[in-house]
Amino acid sequence: MYQITIPVKPFVAKYIYARYRQNVWQIDRKDRIGKIMFNMLERVPRGPLQPPPELGAQLPVRIIYQYAQNKGVYISNRSIMEFNEQIQQELIEEIALYANRLQNHVGIKKYDELYINQTSAYGRSRTRAIINPDVKQYFETKEIIHDIFKQYDITEDDYPYENIKKQLRRLKLPMLSN
Repeated sequence: MYQITIPVKPFVAKYIYARYRQNVWQIDRKDRIGKIMFNMLERVPRGPLQPPPELGAQLPVRIIYQYAQNKGVYISNRSIMEFNEQIQQELIEEIALYANRLQNHVGIKKYDELYINQTSAYGRSRTRAIINPDVKQYFETKEIIHDIFKQYDITEDDYPYENIKKQLRRLKLPMLSN
């Protein structure tokens, strides 16, 4: 059995460790990530090799001897970047699905009044009731992102909220338009 490391972005490593609960990934065709990694394997090319990109984290991967013989043990830089993009897209889709489920569960029309906390410039805090509110403006994308990030121990330093909000807008989902 061979072991290699794949460079990944820090939030990709945290997401994979927390979601799939594996510290060392074994490449096989039994699960989605294993299939992606299996398709990334290549024979070592002739000539000089480019150094792998520095992305901030490493994902240890085991390759069984049979796959190493048939496919190789090399993963190109292009494949590494595509893998990171696929996992990033999976995280974005999970955030969008969570937001959709949350909005459908809470429901926009269920509120007759909504209570919000306001802090004045002088530091005084007060609770204000809004009758027949438009709940969409209080349905904050940042809170949704924070809930998912907390689940996977991802911080804003790993993956800035503004980047995610831009990607969520590209999905054109109405509940994430604020």
